[in-house]
This record gives sequence, structure tokens and C-alpha cells, in this order.
Amino acid sequence: MDRPIMPPRPVPTHAGPGGHIYGEIAFWVKGEEARLIKSRELTVIIRQDDRSSPELKQWLPEDEPVPIFFLDAEAAKGGPLGFEPDDGTSVRVRRFVRQLGEIEDADLRFNGGRAVPTTGALVKDYLENELAPGKTFGIEHPITIYHLEYIKHQREFVEVTFGQGLR
Repeated sequence: MDRPIMPPRPVPTHAGPGGHIYGEIAFWVKGEEARLIKSRELTVIIRQDDRSSPELKQWLPEDEPVPIFFLDAEAAKGGPLGFEPDDGTSVRVRRFVRQLGEIEDADLRFNGGRAVPTTGALVKDYLENELAPGKTFGIEHPITIYHLEYIKHQREFVEVTFGQGLR
């Protein structure tokens, strides 16, 4: 399978708390997303903007392990950046982009799980109040939707085909 050539990520001269930096290949989650990931009920994550271009810092590769890091309670409330200890949670993702006004309820469900906003009608409110407080989104704004498949935590790459589940 052909994969896009990933541009080099910036090499940090110093990392933030927990060794994490903005732009690393990972999901940073908090609140309800974090709670649902810990119970493996969250199988869909939405993020503002179109994140399908490898040139973007927020781009995540498809079909490769992507770690999930949990913001600590202080950071989740807008305080200084901090993380809970890494519990090894990793996923593979499939990504697609929709305009905000075109998101359907079915886009927010996958593999027996769901997203935090459970209906397309709730996505705008979730974006404006949880993910990007104070920002306003129009119905034509692009939204990236990730479908997640949980995998065994691996520090090194392990080939797992999306849809096969765990080995």
C-alpha cells in the first residue's frame, strides 16, 4: 500500500511536561473524551479544520499506531500544560473531512462506539464550548473526523491492518 511521504517533524530542543510537544504524532485528550477512551467507548474523535495534509502539525497518519495522551486535571481546565502518566493507549485511525453542516449522526458512530457529541446537531456546540472555547464555526467550516481502532500498545511499529482488530 502506498503511503504519503511524511515531512520531517520539527525536532524539539526541549519538550514540555511529560516529554510531549505540540505537533507530535498523538492525540491529546481531556474531559469526556478521556473518560470514554479509558473505557474504550470512544471510537470517533472530531477536530476543527481539515487535518488531511501531511504538512500540518496536527496531521496524523492513517493505519499506523497513534498514541493517546491524557491532559492532567489542571491542563484540562486551561491551566499549565501537564499530562497523566502514559498508560500505553494507542489507536489506528481512518480520517475523513466534512463541512460542519454536513456531519451526520452516522459519522459519529463506529465499531460499536461513538464520539463525544452524539449527533451532528451537537457538533457545533461541542467545538465552540469544549474544543475551541470562544471560537465560532460556520456550517461550511471543515471538520476532521477520525474513526479509531484500539491496538495493543507498542513502542515500536507493529503491522496491523485496519479492521483486523488485535492480534
